[in-house]
Order: sequence, then C-alpha cells, then structure tokens
Amino acid sequence: MERFSSRDFRLAEAMVEEGRIAARQALPALLDSLAEVEKKSSYVTVTSIEISSPDAAEMIDTVISRTIRTGETVTYAAIFDAIENIWDTGRFFSVEADIDPLSGLLRVTAETVPGNAILRVVVTGPQEPDILETTFSTIQDGVPVLSAAQTTVDSLVRQARLDGYSFAEVTESELDRDLNMLVVTAEAPRVTRILIDSGLTSRRELIMREGMIKVGDIVNLDRIMKWVENLYGTTMYELVWIDAEPYRDGVGLRVHIREKNWVVARFGLRYDEAFSSEGRIDLVRENIFGFGNQLIVTGHMGQRRNILLLESRNNRIFSSLYSFSLKTYRQLWMRRLFSGDNVYDYDDERYGTVLSLGQQMDKLGDAMFQFRTETVLTRYPVLANRKNFQKEIRTIAVRSLIDSYDRYPFPRNGHVNNIYIESATEVFGGSEQYVKIFWDAAFARTYWRKHTFSGGFVLGTADPSIPEIESFSLGGDATRVNCYDWSSVASHFYADFPGLPDESRFGTRLTVGRLNYRLFIPRQFFLDLTYSVGNVWPKGTTVSARDLIQGYGVTGSFDTFAGPIRIGWGITSEGDEHVYMSGGWEF
Repeated sequence: MERFSSRDFRLAEAMVEEGRIAARQALPALLDSLAEVEKKSSYVTVTSIEISSPDAAEMIDTVISRTIRTGETVTYAAIFDAIENIWDTGRFFSVEADIDPLSGLLRVTAETVPGNAILRVVVTGPQEPDILETTFSTIQDGVPVLSAAQTTVDSLVRQARLDGYSFAEVTESELDRDLNMLVVTAEAPRVTRILIDSGLTSRRELIMREGMIKVGDIVNLDRIMKWVENLYGTTMYELVWIDAEPYRDGVGLRVHIREKNWVVARFGLRYDEAFSSEGRIDLVRENIFGFGNQLIVTGHMGQRRNILLLESRNNRIFSSLYSFSLKTYRQLWMRRLFSGDNVYDYDDERYGTVLSLGQQMDKLGDAMFQFRTETVLTRYPVLANRKNFQKEIRTIAVRSLIDSYDRYPFPRNGHVNNIYIESATEVFGGSEQYVKIFWDAAFARTYWRKHTFSGGFVLGTADPSIPEIESFSLGGDATRVNCYDWSSVASHFYADFPGLPDESRFGTRLTVGRLNYRLFIPRQFFLDLTYSVGNVWPKGTTVSARDLIQGYGVTGSFDTFAGPIRIGWGITSEGDEHVYMSGGWEF
C-alpha cells in the first residue's frame, strides 16, 4: 500500500483491486478456520480413554475426567479443552489427542518435560558452525516444569547476547529421547558481508581500521556501535550509521557515511595585558587524499606576538591508537625584560620544526614523544645592556597531558595533569645542553551548583646551564592554556601568580601552590578569589622556604558570546600589585 496516499485518489480503482487480490489469497485460510470451528462443534461418544504416558497417566486421567467421562457424548471442543488443561499443568513438552468416531476410543499421547535441558547456541554462516552449550535443570518445586525451562532459556539467551552473540534467537526445541533431555537450539549469525557507501574520499582501509568487526565474526552490536563511535572520533565525518540486513545465512553490514569535505575556518580576537590585541585564523582541511590526516594552517597576528604555523596531523596511525604530528612554525615575540625598576621590550624570534609521535589515552589526553629543532634569535635594546645572540636548540622530550575538565572557560569539575621532561643535546647539532622537568596538576569541584573550589601545584627544575629564554617564568593571570602552550613554542612553561606582571621573574627552579574559590552569580558573572604561594629561583641561588611569597587575587568575569571578559587585581606579600584585563576566547 506504499504507492497509495490519502491526498491522491486517482489510484482508487487500483487500490480496490489490491483488496480483491488480498481477499482471494486469504480465502483458503478462512475456509480452514471455518472447518475447524465446524469440527469442534460436532459431537462424538467417548467409549474408552487410552493414555500413552505411563509416568504421568494418573495425573492426565484426573485432568481429563474434569470435562470428559467414558460413555458420554461430548463435543470436540470439550476434547480440545481437556487437552489444553493438560498442557496448562506445565509438566509436558507436547500433548496430542486422537479419537476414532466409530469405536469411540480416545488416545492421548503426552511427553513429559525431562529434568535436565541443554541450550545450544549455534553460530551460523558459510564457515564451520561453532556451538556453545549450556546445561541446566528444569525442576521447580521438586518436579520438571516447562515454564522453568522457558525462563532459564530466556535468561541464557539474554546473557549470550550480552556476551557478544547479539542476534541470538531460539529456532528449535526438541526432546532427545536417547539422552532424556530437552534440547533448545538458538542461532547466532556471522557477518557475511560489509559494504561501504561509494563515492567517498576516505579509503576503505581507513574506514575498516576503525572497526572492531570483520567478515566471519559473530554479529556483535557492541562492536558495531564502537565502530560508529570510533568513526565519529576521527572528527572526519558528520554523520555515520550502519544497517544490518540478511545475507547468505548471516548478516550483511552496510556502512553509511557523510564526510566533512569542506575546509574549516576558525577566527578569534583577544586582548589581554600580556600580549595586547591579537587576532588568529586557523584553516583546517580534513582527510587529505582520503588518508585521514589533517592539514592545519595558522596565522596569528598581534601587537606583541606573530606566528605562522603549518601542521600535518594524523590522530590515528593505521588501526593503532598512536598519533603523529609534524609542525613547522615561525614566531616573532616581543617579550618583556624586568631589570630592577626598568622594563625593556626585546625580540624573541624562533623558527623550527616539532615532530611528535604518541598514543591517545581514550578521551582524556595523550602521551607524546617529541623531537624539536629550533633556531632562536634574541635582540635586546641598547639600554638593556645585553648582547644579542643566536642559539640552535635540539631537544628530545616526553610529555603526558590528561585534561578532564568538563567545560571551558569556567570548569566545574575535572582535573588536569601535565608532565614534561625535555633533554637538549649537542648530538644533533644543537648549541645547548640541559635537562628540564616540569609538572603541573590542578582540579576543580563544584558544590551546590554555584560554589566551585579549585587548586593545584606547579613544580619545575632545570640545569643551571639552561638559557634564560628557555627557563621557567612566574607571574600573570591564570589562563586555560597556562603551562601547556603547544601551538607555538613547544617548551614554554610558566606559572600564574597574582600581583606579579606576566613573566616578570625567571629561574631554573619553580614551585607554586594555589587555591581558588569561584562564585557563580546568575546568569553570566563569576567572582574568583585566589591564594597562591611559591617562587622561582634563578641559577646560583639556594632554594629556601624563607623565599616563598604569597599572592592574593580577586577577579570578576563576564561570560559573553564573544568570550569571557575578565578584570582582576592581585597583590603579593612583598607589596607588588598588578591589574589584569582580558577579553575574548583564548588561543
């Protein structure tokens, strides 16, 4: 009836003809039903009853005698009722009756339910079938009962589906008289075909590598859903679904995919007291040549920082969870040099390449091995009384980043754990040799919806031989990308500290602890109170608890569609104070 519609009556005659065809096809079944009704309404005289179930003859005779007595004339319907009453006892696997109208002999044949049963899950398909057998008891209240067997079978089939036999269905039940057991057979199909939409940019092996299932495997819905989840996880597809259909004694899977074939452009504007005004554009091309990789071009322009970055990234190498990234960049950064009461601007120009190979840790983060080759050109103003220099830096680094914050820019729950170990070597032509270790951990917890408590610590240590431009720095307002700014300089680590200007102090050893309370004032305002304690020690100085300084800060933030607008003030135990302002999304 799919061709017909209530909005179009031009096919009314054809619809009537469809009704005639359907009626003619149903007529034989209707006549058979009428014959059964006529048969049940007929009468017959029962002269004797013969029961062919010795172990249950007494019970069957008792049930039959409720509706039928020998020598009486009864309807066939009464005989059907007696047979149904025997079946309703639940003691029998099958019950049949036959009466001879001439002699009046009623023969009742019944097979009792055995005390033991077996469920066989048969995996079908072109291959040799696999059989999973489970034996169970049918005894309930001391006697075998068919309903107990049915309940157990239902439970075992459900468990089989949970164990990976997702399409298992009971197809047959029979008595094995030799073993005196009830045998129940359930069939679980295999995957007999996998079809993928044609006309895709993605290569077939790229799609299949995300799958947890292949032709010949048992149909497992958990693996199929994991396949869909993995395909979405590549970020290359906007829509994925998989259909299942019968095919050659099994199940055929048809994978439907809608690709992201466009170039994604991201724009951002931001102002803060550290970098002044900045703009950024990211152009991302997904799935280059169908290999699942990304090509990212970043342009970053500002009053104090300019970056041009080109990156090729592959979040999955073949079917593994390993990721690969090759990034080359050029950055010009006007940094501040704090010398006594004077502040000078100097140029920090870098260009280089970072090669990363790592492993994804589910949805929380990754662990990476990195090789960095970088040229650093530093130019100071004349008044700074420092020499310009050029350094060649070649480093090998291992880093781990886990970030489970639930939202940005105002996380309510979660934690961040960032570990970085870097070794600069002269083996690959570098001019510097040092080791640097950094660890940053933070958490956030929200209570009663409006009150968020957060805290964390920062630890860093490096060789005294490390250049000042590669050492740790202290000061500034807290940011989301604080302590793991991977988009520009791969090993630039710092700790925020209220009351100090951004990166106003440098050193080879860094220790900071922080606590924060945030109050949410509906709808868009957040009030933060911060306490920090710590310091950074230059090379040649002794680390001492007496050198620790304390910082106190208060910040008000408005959450707007264009990004947060923040105004804050901080003061240290040494009397330093600073005002922080920023607006826009971080990048």
